[in-house]
Amino acid sequence: MAQIHALTPEGRLPTAAVAHVEEVIDAATPHVGPWRDITARLDSSRVIGGRVYIRRSEGFVEYSIAGLATDSNGVILTWGDLPLEYRPTAGTSFLVYGENGSDADLTPNYGGGMSLARSDQGVPYWGTGRLATDQQWPTEHPGVEAGWGEQPDLALSPADAAQMIGRVSTDVDGLGARLAIVGAGRPDVTGSMIGSVASAVADAPSGTTFVSTDGPQGAWQWQKRGTTWTVTDGTIAPRDVPFIDGTILTTRPGISTTISRTGDRVTLSIVNVLAVSSAPFSQAQQPIPAGFRPAQEFNGLLTKGSAEQHARLLVQTSGNVIVASASGLSGACAATASWVTTDPWPTTLPGDPA
Repeated sequence: MAQIHALTPEGRLPTAAVAHVEEVIDAATPHVGPWRDITARLDSSRVIGGRVYIRRSEGFVEYSIAGLATDSNGVILTWGDLPLEYRPTAGTSFLVYGENGSDADLTPNYGGGMSLARSDQGVPYWGTGRLATDQQWPTEHPGVEAGWGEQPDLALSPADAAQMIGRVSTDVDGLGARLAIVGAGRPDVTGSMIGSVASAVADAPSGTTFVSTDGPQGAWQWQKRGTTWTVTDGTIAPRDVPFIDGTILTTRPGISTTISRTGDRVTLSIVNVLAVSSAPFSQAQQPIPAGFRPAQEFNGLLTKGSAEQHARLLVQTSGNVIVASASGLSGACAATASWVTTDPWPTTLPGDPA
């Protein structure tokens, strides 16, 4: 609720007003906490090198792993050792990359512990992770605040680690090339990466993995197959897109036409579209945008109400859409269509977030 504050005789805001303004600004500003070094909390009987950093941001717990090496797999942080506000909603793992060309699973769990699996003994691993949390903003913080440059044994800050090239073996594949790359951006858009990452991408052989630390357009992991970079882990949440032609199919309250993509699977959702034809028709609608078009022609049904009437829903590989009926269609209609696409991952997203 808005508040009105009178000025002091000197023309200044009173103390209460200043505090109120600070509260409003704080509430509107996404929180990002400082990085905390929690290495001292790790199981020293298993961890033999490296550092682990953690921080809270709005709705997430973020991790940076710098040269973590263990003498065996298993629990590296005891259950319950992290404050509740630094725990993810569920135990979800993320990949870290070893200097010998291997990768391993690091799993922070909702009970406040952490484990490492599939790692090679004594090999340093690097990587970053970002897991969702539904916990409130922390009042208690683990470890010590990281002071970059104050600790002589710190090789990289989390910001640097997020840009580093992972799996830094000098000759894993006999070509002197790296088989995994970690960095911000996407490998098919050179300008999205910093110079060292772009150079590694340019030299990468077929089979190389690229792990993005910022996931542009929802693409988080790629693999080079031949000469083409293909998304292997990516999700585009539903987007509101134009679909109806405005003649045979028109708008009505509650209309929704959205498109989404997970990997190579596209889903088109049509809800509450109004059909207004009592005669046979075959009418083009708005095309499916690039990045979402079917690899093979798709045929489905646009259904009215309780399924007493249907129209053919045809989506061609070009993205063109045709709705057709031999007997007409009138009333509120809906459809859900799903297909595989071979379109490159889009560099711009269509429409607006649904």
